[in-house]
Amino acid sequence: MLAQIRLPVKAVTTMSRRSTLESQLASISSEFVTRIVTAIRGASLSDVVAFSSKNGNGQAILEATTARLKSSSGGRRPRQTADRRAELADRIVRTLATSGEPLGARAVASELGVPADLLAAPLRELRAAHRIRKYGEKRNATYAATGK
Repeated sequence: MLAQIRLPVKAVTTMSRRSTLESQLASISSEFVTRIVTAIRGASLSDVVAFSSKNGNGQAILEATTARLKSSSGGRRPRQTADRRAELADRIVRTLATSGEPLGARAVASELGVPADLLAAPLRELRAAHRIRKYGEKRNATYAATGK
C-alpha cells in the first residue's frame, strides 16, 4: 500500500498559487510574443529601421539588409571586365615576383586584399601566357612568377 504524504495546507496553497502564476505568466508571455511578431511582420522595413535607429543601430541594420537583398537577387558579382582582369593580373605577377617563394591563391588574395575567388580567371590567363607557373594541384597549388 502506498504511503500518503500529507503536506501542510499552506504548502499546498503555495504550490497551487505558483502553478497558477506560472500558467498565467506563460499565457501572457505567449500572447505578448505573438503580438510583437505580428506587428513586425506588418511593418515595412523603413518603419523597423526608423524604430531601430532610436536605439542607435538602425542605419547599420538598413545597410546590412539592403546589401543582403542586393546580393541575394542574383547571388553573383558582375563579371570582371577585361581591363579589371588585366590590372589584377599585373598585381598578381608583381606580388609573386616580390614574394621570393611560390604562394597559394589564398595568400595572393590576402596580399592583394581581394576575395580568393576573383583570382581564378586572372591566374588561368597568366598561366596560359606563361607569365606564372603553377606547382601542385587543386588546394595545394602554389604559383610563382616566371620572369617573362
